[in-house]
Amino acid sequence: MAEDKFRGAKYNSKLSSSEIAKLVKSEIQKKYPYMIVSVISKTFSGGSSVDVEIKDIGFNPYTKEFQKHINSGGGWDDWRSNHFSKRNDYLTADAQAVKSECESILQSYNRDNSDAQVDYFDVNFYGHTNFDNDSHFVLYLPDSEAAREIEERKQRYKTHEEKRKVSKAVQVKNIVFKYGDVVLFKVNWRGGKETEELGIIMKAPNGEARFGNTYDIYSLKEITDKEKEKQLLESEKADNERYFKGKRNKPIYVVYVDGKPYQKERYFDNRFQGTIQHFNGRWSHWFKTETEAKNKPKTSKSEKVSAAKTPVSDIVKEPKQLPVSSKTVEVALNEKQNGIEVKFDGIPSQEDRTFLKENGFKWGSFNKLWYAAFSQSRYEKITKRFVETPNKMLMAKAKLKLLSLKF
Repeated sequence: MAEDKFRGAKYNSKLSSSEIAKLVKSEIQKKYPYMIVSVISKTFSGGSSVDVEIKDIGFNPYTKEFQKHINSGGGWDDWRSNHFSKRNDYLTADAQAVKSECESILQSYNRDNSDAQVDYFDVNFYGHTNFDNDSHFVLYLPDSEAAREIEERKQRYKTHEEKRKVSKAVQVKNIVFKYGDVVLFKVNWRGGKETEELGIIMKAPNGEARFGNTYDIYSLKEITDKEKEKQLLESEKADNERYFKGKRNKPIYVVYVDGKPYQKERYFDNRFQGTIQHFNGRWSHWFKTETEAKNKPKTSKSEKVSAAKTPVSDIVKEPKQLPVSSKTVEVALNEKQNGIEVKFDGIPSQEDRTFLKENGFKWGSFNKLWYAAFSQSRYEKITKRFVETPNKMLMAKAKLKLLSLKF
């Protein structure tokens, strides 16, 4: 086997793309603790990919020329048309250095023996380091037209998602049957003959418009051969363990109706709900048994013991005490890590937690505080919400450190 044209120092053929993604993210976060980065792995028929996306680099990454262009109402198209020969000329030297280092970390797990001249591609994974300009525009160029358009687009998407969820909830209420239900359905055969058949639902709508509102059904046929029943049960178990592990709709090969075994026979697709009705007899299969067991409420050992000793009439349920939202908030600047830290004296309210997440803060379980990379706009938002009198001296000191910071 020919040697690779490129092989990273940390390349390991036994690592999957998801494992590589975890290692890459861990290494980047260790080198740049306050940088927000996303590492996504995908697997497809032609191989796999691992992509790094920098969500918040921790400082304003744009050159003065580019900031002036964006703040004056310019956009990406006219900037690229005038700077097509320079790929990253909108980023400062520090930002380009961080991006290059992230790319080096990513490619250290890769190998490449491709030959583009003959369209031959042989790599461990595909992938690059990308820069999320939308999030950086909002954080570091908040007054620009581009940032306002991004916020408006996010708001439109949020509104659309809320409408879609409401619509889905309405649709779900109208869905009568689910996957695995044994039903009676009408079939119009050639010659105008209509019969009522026994069947099992193999595809049911889930409220999403793109999946339609019809059902796919298999008719059921009684199994008279015990050996055939045993064979189908073995195949059902093997396929579920080998091929359908983790999937929601697992195969059902044997259905018991009124104690008799049945198997799937004919396939009928796009059946409307009006042509289907519930089967009132007894029926079961392994998927129904497993689903009912999962949905059954669990009882702890202590509850079982107390229930056995205490009469039902004497049991009094005490209302659960919910944690009170924090009243004291401490906002501090971490000069060593060039970050902002927010600490509560108790559990913050849901509104405060949502506000922190929307502004790029993460929860640090070790130090019991919320943290994020320092930026002027982020600091102003946090102090405006949580601090009555912001510490201007600390603010100025952090700005000076930000300007002198070199990666």
